Amino acid sequence: MRNTPIDATEVLIEFDKLQHRIGRNADFLRDLISLFLSSQPKDIGSLRQAIDAGDLSRSKRIAHRIAGAFASLAMDIMAHSALEIERQAAAGDLVACNTSMTELEARFEIVKSQLASELGRMTRR
Repeated sequence: MRNTPIDATEVLIEFDKLQHRIGRNADFLRDLISLFLSSQPKDIGSLRQAIDAGDLSRSKRIAHRIAGAFASLAMDIMAHSALEIERQAAAGDLVACNTSMTELEARFEIVKSQLASELGRMTRR
């Protein structure tokens, strides 16, 4: 299964689902978003480096970890994209990994912007 092209109408973060998971605890949500914004860019960068280096074993491990982080924060499309990279790495398809990684990076830029906006709204409250 291939990643779908980026669609402006995609819901990359299901905030209602996330808030339900954490019991609508605004302080905890603020902390989760802050932690995600500080750590996830490093993981995305590590995955890009592993793919660029052709290290499929490392790519598979990092993609799996990233998928879990996305899934836990109600980012199902992002989790699916990372799992796709994990499958492609396991299959030895570096070209597909690179293509999927480019899509993941583009979506991640959108997610970072959405989370930063949400964090700003929460901080102003």
